[in-house]
Amino acid sequence: AGAVVWVTAQPADPALPPAADGQEGVVVIAGPGVAAGYAGSEGGGGSATRFVDSLAGRAVVTGDLGRLDPATGALHLSGRADRVVKGAGGGRVCLDAVEAAATTSCPGVAAAAAVTLPPAPSLGLAVVGVPSLTVEAVRGWAAASLPPAARPGPVAILPALPVLPGGKVDRAAVVRSLLLLHSSSSSSSSGAAPGLPAPGEAAV
Repeated sequence: AGAVVWVTAQPADPALPPAADGQEGVVVIAGPGVAAGYAGSEGGGGSATRFVDSLAGRAVVTGDLGRLDPATGALHLSGRADRVVKGAGGGRVCLDAVEAAATTSCPGVAAAAAVTLPPAPSLGLAVVGVPSLTVEAVRGWAAASLPPAARPGPVAILPALPVLPGGKVDRAAVVRSLLLLHSSSSSSSSGAAPGLPAPGEAAV
């Protein structure tokens, strides 16, 4: 038998009940190809909550968000569950969606990283773009294109997004850059000597 794929809106429920037709939820995969857990985790490292027994057999709760098209059965992915946060006013914000919107609809932006900043629920956005790109332009785009809960506080324009050895964006480094640049900007506006950002960096 092949793999069984469904979407659940209740990933904490041991029964992993399927979501309603077309409803977004967490993608679950079950079948003979599902492992007992992450390699080398021996029950730790998230295996106990991600790899579970279900009515369809051994299953993995992937952490990916998606919905099944009731007409075609196609699975449409929309981001990661661990990248959905509470924004300003308590609204639900998918950080992956903010990044996708910035790179596809904000003029001059080539890459973006959206992160949460202390104190929650503050959001920050770091972007890489054309030399003429300004923080004001990014803010104007966000105000016109994003819902209030998804609009970033600190915005930074970086020469490049920091990456981890595996090639993924180093989001912890993005947070540090945003906090440093925002602190420098605040210090400058209050008359204190600001820190010096790296060439090509700007933030408000």
